[in-house]
Amino acid sequence: MTTDAEPLDGGDPDPRDRLLYESALRGVDRQATRLEEIRGRATSLFGAAAIAGGFLAAEVFGPEADLTPFAWIGAGAFAMTGCLLGVVLWPWKWRFVVKQNQVRELVEQGESTATMYYSLAASYEGCHAANEPSLLRLSRVLSLMVVGVVVEVVFLLLNLVVR
Repeated sequence: MTTDAEPLDGGDPDPRDRLLYESALRGVDRQATRLEEIRGRATSLFGAAAIAGGFLAAEVFGPEADLTPFAWIGAGAFAMTGCLLGVVLWPWKWRFVVKQNQVRELVEQGESTATMYYSLAASYEGCHAANEPSLLRLSRVLSLMVVGVVVEVVFLLLNLVVR
């Protein structure tokens, strides 16, 4: 459905209803973008953790390894970072679109364009409200991943220094 469609009731829709609809739609679109950004950052961060961990772990867990608790803390931090990546990438239930049957029902009921805009805006606002707590949680998980990578690198380096 395009926003440039002619109104079904023959009159011009109230521009405020269209503005409300477009604002709600933009809000949900921004959330979808935020989700992809969080997932992309988490994946890049884990890649960095894997590369750093790979180089450092080769030295730390080598044949002549003198493992200290620092090595195990670093390894545990890497494992935690991997688990947190799984949380970020898990296919949680997201609501970014309005079901097409809702639009079809509005058309079949002969609702005015203004009513359709208003109804769809309310649906998108509901999607936004449902998604926001999960997006905030994923942002916190991403922050924990950053801490995990720093802990991993610092403790693996400390193991190299103290042995």
